[in-house]
Amino acid sequence: MAPPEEIRRLECFLGSWRAEGESKPSAPIPGPLTAADTYEWFPGGHFLVDQGELHVIGHPRTPHLWVFGYDPERAVYPIHAFDADGHFRQYEATVHDRIWAITGQWERGTLEFDARGDGYTARWEFTKDGKTWLPLCEMAARRVAAPRRG
Repeated sequence: MAPPEEIRRLECFLGSWRAEGESKPSAPIPGPLTAADTYEWFPGGHFLVDQGELHVIGHPRTPHLWVFGYDPERAVYPIHAFDADGHFRQYEATVHDRIWAITGQWERGTLEFDARGDGYTARWEFTKDGKTWLPLCEMAARRVAAPRRG
């Protein structure tokens, strides 16, 4: 079975990325941060896999694995996220033009790609009570390697 056409919208993430930014004072671990991610299609082309790590300077690096798909019944991109600290999160993403909105129970973010598609800015928020949202982090990312051809 062929992947749904909408899954191709995830192609903007393909390749290797490096990001720098800041985890905000309201965040659980504040400070300057870096991130490195590589996005590739899972065999069959139905899912996009992101393997990377987040590093708040002065703290251990946190490797993570994110798996993106597409749900045609609800017209959303479900995301399953895992990290080396044992956290598991579920998000849903929507896209409008160059802006991806990612929403989870405890975190939400907006990623805006630049016009060329080789960079994006990200702003994340978090909540402890499900009502009040606080700044989590901001970062700017650049694609440093094109996608591998498979």
